[in-house]
Amino acid sequence: MLHPAKIEDEVRRLAAQAESDIATYIAEYDTTWQKNRENYKWVAANDELNDSFERLENLVGPPGGRSEAALKTAVEEAVRADLTATSSQTMADTRTTALNAKRKLVLGRTGDTHLWAEYQRDKPEKGDRLPLSARMGRRLNTAKWSVPVNYAFMDGGIAERAAFKIVTDLGPRIEGMLITGQLRPDTFWQEIEKLGDSQLWAGTKPSDEGGPKAMLGHEILQLIESDYRFYGRKSTYARGNARLVALHPDGPVPAAGDKTQPITLP
Repeated sequence: MLHPAKIEDEVRRLAAQAESDIATYIAEYDTTWQKNRENYKWVAANDELNDSFERLENLVGPPGGRSEAALKTAVEEAVRADLTATSSQTMADTRTTALNAKRKLVLGRTGDTHLWAEYQRDKPEKGDRLPLSARMGRRLNTAKWSVPVNYAFMDGGIAERAAFKIVTDLGPRIEGMLITGQLRPDTFWQEIEKLGDSQLWAGTKPSDEGGPKAMLGHEILQLIESDYRFYGRKSTYARGNARLVALHPDGPVPAAGDKTQPITLP
């Protein structure tokens, strides 16, 4: 479930970013950077160079007489190891937090999940309500985000048969297609593209900036591929006062409009 193809895509992307700096790193590590890295004025005037050298040093250490090819290979190996370890840990952590949160997780665009989190912080902890730490664990919130890590978060939740609450308003057309099962894995992106710009498709955003396929679309596609079913449920805190809930195929079917009915497995 580590999605090795996604990890390799990210390895290639990050290695390509670092590759253009490797020659300079070899040439100037000792002669320039080591002499100036503690000099605040030099760092301020050369912040991009300093940042690139710090990234490379954290990944592969000092050049140590290695060639550009050797350092490029070392960068790829370091990035791959870090992404693999982080993805594995994210999946394990998500399985744990899903259990602690009664198998309910939250999906949405970053701004919307932030609003959801603020709403949770304002809730009083009383009765049988889950503690704040358990509720906040329902969303992916990590300083080491990457595409593979996002996939691992979804994998962890799916492995625990969690219910996924979507707090971004997708609009009635997309929501209707999800609820009625019209969006299928093999044609998902073609259908989303046909609908034009949406919360799942940013037609004007180039691929090197993550477009046009939004991460939320990838998450929903993972759920469809895992045979999740989608239901509409009202929410006072979701944008547009609407929310979808995606349930594992083993989960109960909620009655329309009945928010008192459990939507997760015992």
